Amino acid sequence: MVPIATHKLERTVKMLMYAVLFITPLIFSFGLFFPFISAKVYTLRLLVGLALPFWAVLMARSKTHWPNFKNYLVISIMVLLAGYVLTGFTGVDIMRSFFSTVERSDGVIQFGIWAVYFLMLVTVLKTKRDWQIAFLIFIVTGLVSSVFGLLNSDTQLRLYGTFGNPSFLGAFLLFVIGFTALFLLKSFSLLRQPQRYGQVIALTLLMVFFAAVIVLTQTRGDYIGFLAGLLTFAVLIHFFPGKSLQLKKFVVGLDIALVTLLVFLSFVLTHPSAPLVERYSLLKRVANSIEANSVSERLTEWRIALEGFKDRPLFGWGAENFISVSNKHYDYHVGLIDQWFDRPHNQILQILAEGGITLFAGYVLVIGSLVFFLYRIFKKDPFMASVLGATFAAYVAQDFFLFDTFATYLGFFTFLGFSYFLEHGYYPVSAMSEAKRETRVVSSTEIFVGAATSIAALAFIWYAVWVPYRSNPLILEYNATIDAELYSDADTILETSFTISSPYLAFDIKKSAGWELLLKALQDKEIKPEDKPALVSMYKKVTNALADLNRERPFEPQMYYILGSLYRIGSESLGMPEDLTKSEAVLKRALTLAPMRIEYVDAMSQALLAEKKFDELETLIKNFTAHIDP
Repeated sequence: MVPIATHKLERTVKMLMYAVLFITPLIFSFGLFFPFISAKVYTLRLLVGLALPFWAVLMARSKTHWPNFKNYLVISIMVLLAGYVLTGFTGVDIMRSFFSTVERSDGVIQFGIWAVYFLMLVTVLKTKRDWQIAFLIFIVTGLVSSVFGLLNSDTQLRLYGTFGNPSFLGAFLLFVIGFTALFLLKSFSLLRQPQRYGQVIALTLLMVFFAAVIVLTQTRGDYIGFLAGLLTFAVLIHFFPGKSLQLKKFVVGLDIALVTLLVFLSFVLTHPSAPLVERYSLLKRVANSIEANSVSERLTEWRIALEGFKDRPLFGWGAENFISVSNKHYDYHVGLIDQWFDRPHNQILQILAEGGITLFAGYVLVIGSLVFFLYRIFKKDPFMASVLGATFAAYVAQDFFLFDTFATYLGFFTFLGFSYFLEHGYYPVSAMSEAKRETRVVSSTEIFVGAATSIAALAFIWYAVWVPYRSNPLILEYNATIDAELYSDADTILETSFTISSPYLAFDIKKSAGWELLLKALQDKEIKPEDKPALVSMYKKVTNALADLNRERPFEPQMYYILGSLYRIGSESLGMPEDLTKSEAVLKRALTLAPMRIEYVDAMSQALLAEKKFDELETLIKNFTAHIDP
């Protein structure tokens, strides 16, 4: 038997957790479909999977390395995860709930990975130094991502850094600012008091820089989050016991600065045509917030989410199934901006619609546990609690206008881990020293646990990382050959890609193939005789696959439009007249789900026109126009 030191097991897990914080925010690959999302998700799964056997053996060896499952925060996250599992099974599309889509890369299993990441954090990050290193890494990644965005500002008119979306970068930087502010506190400072002035200046300038980058993302939800964080901090410091004269001056100065900022913003919002506002595009964007299309779109999406909650109030529609809600309660005005929107851009309403009261109760439990922890921290360290409270308020405020993404999950679960540490997670130095000295032979129990979890981890990495990673580029390869009109090559790639059975990819491969074939190869194009055999071959493969999907996942709205339109074009352009009746049948089912969806009405109109069913066509159009605002 080989002797192993306990602290080496701990250090291995710790290094992998640091790798999550350092690598995932920065990694992206244009060789992958959705390059900024896919690369991050695959890397997170890989690192958590690699850490799993070491973590399991560590817990089998040392009870001091177990998360406290009686802790309110741990309990609440486990309850929320159980809520996701339950409502995923009771939802309208179980596969979508558990495996999501490539674009979102979210879902029940992914949330479970975040929960495991949180448990690993609180298991191995047990000292102030551990968390200082974690937050320094977080700050460095925020800085690198921001600088990357600025250096590529010619291609990033709204900065998105290494996240691929300005909203995601802004939300990530809200956490970065909060974690940077922690180092200003005496209780968390890296330097001793005589050397702190330079540190204070450097950290303050760094936070100003991050705030400026948030402004350059031009994301109003992140603006609101930043402002909510400032206001929360300003309110909390008024309740500090025994404030010194210096602190009182700081409070007055902060109050004056915030009042000035609020007055200026009020002026911008109420005077959108003022010369000062007209001169700067950023101010103009803020000034147009109230009347902007995106604002009216958000309000309509919120209404639709509430309608979805009323439909299924107990268990909801299932995680990742808001697209089914938006299809049932389709609104023409939103459809003009976002045809197949799958998020209500409000995390609370999304949870209500997708998980009903069941999932919402778990969400409230997590938020309530965190607020309770912050209250208890406030009594011990008001400054620390105020910074954390401001960061939490910024996250919640931006989530009220956006939704949780990889960027916010990484920040929030790290934030939860630190809150756990402050309330409970550390253990005495004597216990730390004893654990570091412990080196003993691996027991039979530890061998069994290590072997079992290694097999599970390898299986997980194979199916959740390796297979999706290797197969993901097939979508891009197929799209490229269709663009180049190399249809024989595209047919070969399609044949290969359709053998991929991974639930993380199979749906997206078929859906994407349908869209590419419809929009780029067949629709409004004259088919060359030499291309027809390959196009017919692809047409049959794609329509058969989509027909199966349509039966298996009847609430998936895009399948109806793609399949119905393909059947019509196949009858007209590929010499398959019998498919025209299939087109009408598919689109009739679609119209029972969303009678006012313009895509369905348009596709059905063309099918009826091709069938020369003019009376039915007239009835369809009259019914549609009667419900549309002139």
